[in-house]
Amino acid sequence: MIRAGAGFSTALNPRTAAAEATAAALAQAGLSRANGALCFATPAYGAAYPMILLSNHIGGTVRVKVTIASNGTVEDVELIGGNPILAEAAMAAVKKWVYAAGRSRTQAEISIPFDASR
Repeated sequence: MIRAGAGFSTALNPRTAAAEATAAALAQAGLSRANGALCFATPAYGAAYPMILLSNHIGGTVRVKVTIASNGTVEDVELIGGNPILAEAAMAAVKKWVYAAGRSRTQAEISIPFDASR
């Protein structure tokens, strides 16, 4: 995830806003950046929206740190932040993702949005 610079909001920093929009578009397409390299994650494993939260129109974003093996499989998923119930669903889905093979093990920070209005 790309963060706004210290003391600047996204609205006041168009460069950061564009970077965040790009990161969001990549995430929707099942892509992410790991150490600067564009990676493809299997999009077939989306996070299941917990019905109790969906029916109560509760959404949010879950942030996780993913450790990806050189063969592209997910070795570990660590919660950084977000609703604990949504986090369970997000982490279960991310554990099933498969990335393009790389030269070495890497880590990536990923944001998974849950939109109750859809």
